[in-house]
Amino acid sequence: MFLVCNYCKRTYSSDRKVRCKHNSLQYKARIHIPGSINRVKTKSLSAKNIEDALTEYFQFRKELLAIIGPVEENNNLTESKPLLLKDCIATYIRFLNDEDVPEHRRKNRSVKYLNRLKKQLRFFTESLELRNVNVELFRFTDLNDFHVGYFHSYLLQTKQHSNVTYNGIMQTLRLFTTHIIEKYFLRMTNPFKGVSLPEAEPQNDTITEKEFLAVLAQHKPENSFTFHGVKRIEKKNFYKPWMKEAFWLALLIGRRREEIVELKWNGIELDDKGEMQFLYSEHFKLNRMMKTNEKARIIIGEELKQLLLRMGYETHKGKDQYILAPEETMKRLVMMELISRAFSLYYNQLQTGRKLHLKHLRKTFNTSAFLQFGDSATVVTNHKQIKTLRNHYVNKMVIASEAQKTFTVFNKPKD
Repeated sequence: MFLVCNYCKRTYSSDRKVRCKHNSLQYKARIHIPGSINRVKTKSLSAKNIEDALTEYFQFRKELLAIIGPVEENNNLTESKPLLLKDCIATYIRFLNDEDVPEHRRKNRSVKYLNRLKKQLRFFTESLELRNVNVELFRFTDLNDFHVGYFHSYLLQTKQHSNVTYNGIMQTLRLFTTHIIEKYFLRMTNPFKGVSLPEAEPQNDTITEKEFLAVLAQHKPENSFTFHGVKRIEKKNFYKPWMKEAFWLALLIGRRREEIVELKWNGIELDDKGEMQFLYSEHFKLNRMMKTNEKARIIIGEELKQLLLRMGYETHKGKDQYILAPEETMKRLVMMELISRAFSLYYNQLQTGRKLHLKHLRKTFNTSAFLQFGDSATVVTNHKQIKTLRNHYVNKMVIASEAQKTFTVFNKPKD
């Protein structure tokens, strides 16, 4: 992979410093065709940064090999060890994308998750560049505590990340360095293992009933426009007649947004009396990680039952149709993003001083379940472990507030 200036046609390999001032650089990929001597395939990439360019490169390589078919391998050849940090990052990104990974180790990671990890790796190279480290020529085996210290200061002082975010990024770098060291049997210690992670209390914020109803009230045509862009200002309309139903579903079933938009009427199970009992949903995150096809079983309480009736249960029951906006023609992934951004838009208009997003409706559902059922709440929330529910979804301030109303050390004195 290399850079080429579309104006002067000068090329730059990965180890050369770019001196072109035409501001017309583009990433290109050139791949040798296995089994040939000089044949290559070249492709211009649309990426603007090295991480996205590497992703496009590996996808191009994968597509090319799929067309060519299997090539006889030379067993005398061994995979060379990447020496430079940037090459190790490229190798790790390839691993995250399940490139040349044995089937039993493939994770099928989501695009959103991959983008977050690539961004965190880019943070590390940026922290080195700010300390005048030549990242293009920096060797992976030269990593030491001082470089980790640069990164530590960059995250806390330059980026001003919270302890929760700091810990997550440091863990990503720890996994990255461990992967490279173990994969290539490098004789070095992992400097990221010496990082002491600060105490971090997750902010499992929840929405109040008053705030939720206020968000629903904000869903009006006149409140649903945003403007974005610098050179070209674009107007975006988030108003949809089914948007309130989407928010109610998110609150009352406690599932992720991609699962909400995929719910179908034939996923409702009835009891012996013909009454709605359970609603089955895709369990996307678990199935991606465990390579299973499990369904999340959602208990249909009275609130959810009334919502489903309002949404047309009697008309659509048993049909292989989406529960939410079956007539909508946009793709479900686009619909999912629209719902998230609309909720954030309406909540920000309340000016509460807090920043809540659609995901906090799931935290509200899970906190309510834990408050009512304790450790047995996993039956309602579909979590495998109570630890996950406690650490990542339960708002402890809500629990403490409820306890304050009823807690006594001794029994209340009789009148």
